[in-house]
Amino acid sequence: MSTAVELIESHAAELRGFGASLPDDFGDAVRELESQLDEDELGRWAETGIALANHSLRSWEAAAEYFRASSDVLDHLSFDQLMGWTGLATELADRSSVVAAAFLKATPDVLDQLPPEGLEPWARQGEQLCRGNWKSIALASLFFGTSPRLLDSLDLDQLNELLGVVDTLTERSYELATTCLEGSPPIFDELAPRDREPFLQ
Repeated sequence: MSTAVELIESHAAELRGFGASLPDDFGDAVRELESQLDEDELGRWAETGIALANHSLRSWEAAAEYFRASSDVLDHLSFDQLMGWTGLATELADRSSVVAAAFLKATPDVLDQLPPEGLEPWARQGEQLCRGNWKSIALASLFFGTSPRLLDSLDLDQLNELLGVVDTLTERSYELATTCLEGSPPIFDELAPRDREPFLQ
């Protein structure tokens, strides 16, 4: 019996308690990762995902994104870096499982733009927007979701400047902040590189 099959069978009952799709997400991921990780690493990866699913009431949603994204993330990160990525997601899940799920889902595309050491500052940027109310949770999730496209045009420092603008707008209106963030990718796509920093200023 392969390691993947053993892990699927040993965690099947627990995963079924989180919803119909999670066992399938886990099974698909563990079979794919079996060729990328050694036996000990695959076991640690599985235990980490199960721990995330158990972390809070709805953190199984973040665990589902962890299972789905891990193989693509491993195209960019070492196993130890992947464990660090999961740690960032767990910290975000302390604030909101929805935000953690958005972070995990966006990571593969973000890693096409950022080096591995950029993951933590990017995670902290989104965390800054999350203040516990539903509007801030939606805004932080939107930030992570739009980050891959924003990083086509902006570097991490410029993304932080944009975040400061969005964060300031929340003091007046979350709707205005949301509109600003939603509208930013096409605006910066159209601006010439030399014009992006002056526009941010």
